[in-house]
Amino acid sequence: MLPLYLVTGIVAGGLILFSAFAPHGDGHDHGGLGSHDGGFEVDHAPGAPNAADAFLSWLPFGNFRFWLYFLGIFGLMGTTLTLTGMAKEPLILTSSLITGFITGFVVAVLVNLLQKRAQGESIGENDFLGVQGRMLVAARPGQAGKVRVTVKGELIDYIAESTNNEVIEVEEAVLIVGIQGNRVQVARLNDFLAEEAELSSSS
Repeated sequence: MLPLYLVTGIVAGGLILFSAFAPHGDGHDHGGLGSHDGGFEVDHAPGAPNAADAFLSWLPFGNFRFWLYFLGIFGLMGTTLTLTGMAKEPLILTSSLITGFITGFVVAVLVNLLQKRAQGESIGENDFLGVQGRMLVAARPGQAGKVRVTVKGELIDYIAESTNNEVIEVEEAVLIVGIQGNRVQVARLNDFLAEEAELSSSS
């Protein structure tokens, strides 16, 4: 097992060091999607997300950073225990797997929390109120949709509901006019401009 521990530790450890010292561009992690999700998932059913969805959102198995630290610590722990003779197989394998999993999980969760906190501090509610966006998923009566807006140069997706409980189709231009809980209230841009023009003319 020693060759496996050595190779895993060296490769994953090298990648960890490279990611720590390599330049990170604009400092934002777009997750390979080209946009932020604003911390929300599209929920077509009204009401709060269920406990299963909330639990699954915390699982780190799709996080590259989790696997990187898991394999790095797995290799380091296995190599150390084998070379020092402090334990024997299969205890070494079991200890390495458990330690690597815990380390990877903790790192992934902490980094995720820090990124969400940084995003929340940099972009507040007042920054996207009155901002124009475009519907990605249609909003219908009793069914939320999804809107994409650009705030401070960032593409951000939010769960969206129609202010008048009307159907707003995909690709329609909308305006964010309010916030309710973890969702934004949107109105058709053309309807909003028409109402503004009518108010202006009547005054």
